[in-house]
Amino acid sequence: MAGGDVATATEGVPTAGEKIQNYMTDNSPKPKATDNPTWQDTARWLSTCQIALLLIASLWGWFRHISWQLLLLPSSQADWFYILGTLALGIVNSLAANAMLNWFIKRGNSSAIWVREELLRPMFKEMPLAASLWISLLSGICEEFSFRLVLTAETGPIISSILFGILHGGHRHLRWYIVWATAMGAIFCLLVHLSGSLWPAVTMHFASNFTSFILLRRDRQL
Repeated sequence: MAGGDVATATEGVPTAGEKIQNYMTDNSPKPKATDNPTWQDTARWLSTCQIALLLIASLWGWFRHISWQLLLLPSSQADWFYILGTLALGIVNSLAANAMLNWFIKRGNSSAIWVREELLRPMFKEMPLAASLWISLLSGICEEFSFRLVLTAETGPIISSILFGILHGGHRHLRWYIVWATAMGAIFCLLVHLSGSLWPAVTMHFASNFTSFILLRRDRQL
């Protein structure tokens, strides 16, 4: 193909930035994740869901006589090593997830753009640091208790990890995130298995979520 033909063939092909701009200015119907809730609405809704999940799991665990041994607080130097290590691991995990999302956005991936512009930005960008801290801690405790302690005891690590991934889906643009969350669920199960405690998984979960909130607050383009 001649040089002129190449130039002609590439004319009109939008860049990743143009795709994002077109997505945001296009008046054609697009899937909406929310009707732009306030951060108070988001915090209230997430808190209610997490507490409900914790109550259901607690009742189920009590009814099924599941051992609470994994809830014992760290008591040795090795236990604290896991706690501090998983805190750092959670931060690294969040940074990697954010970098991956931005990588897909730069390439004009419609699902990544939707996640940023229609889901994360409206729901979390304006959330204060204290509320972000609360939601991160609550989700880390409630989800790890429910999935890693109760559900894993009932179904095993594979099924509980898959169900954990499905919990984070709910929209066709979140299909890739189901895979990511399933993998994270498996990592949390491994941490519990290696440490003999639920708290390293809670710490990593909390650190990952809280770092993500900080990145959303920091990046005013989100």
